[in-house]
Amino acid sequence: MTANELADAMGIRASIRRQATSRKSVQEGADDRLADQLEQAATMLRQQADRINVLEANHKIQLNINKKALKYIEKLEKENENLKERDRVNGLLFNQIF
Repeated sequence: MTANELADAMGIRASIRRQATSRKSVQEGADDRLADQLEQAATMLRQQADRINVLEANHKIQLNINKKALKYIEKLEKENENLKERDRVNGLLFNQIF
């Protein structure tokens, strides 16, 4: 059962409690504290599930950014090695000429 399914079940249960005509609180038109708490818990559960979904999405985005950054760093390191080799060869050629 997912968090949203559980929250839905809690909301349904709260609704059932409020509609049961045999309950004293319904007959008196009084508040049903347990039904209120069920609805509050369902709301909080949905909010937490939403926050988790956002965090998971952000984590995937960050992983993708890190992957791209690592590829870019590897590219720069290769270019740096190529430049060092070119400078070494140019230095050898310069020494041969002079």
